[in-house]
Amino acid sequence: MSLDNKIRVLEQEIKMLEQVPEMKLTQETKKLRQACFKVNYKRRKLLASKSYSSSLS
Repeated sequence: MSLDNKIRVLEQEIKMLEQVPEMKLTQETKKLRQACFKVNYKRRKLLASKSYSSSLS
């Protein structure tokens, strides 16, 4: 599945969640959210360690 298709699917799920808040997320959406969270967590951790090491200098 291409990135454009994934984005379209996510946008459709967002619209559906707005209409039906109790709707369950698909496994694909859960995996994508987890991957995004993991990338963002690693980026924040790396930035925090860089700022910590530069403050020690």
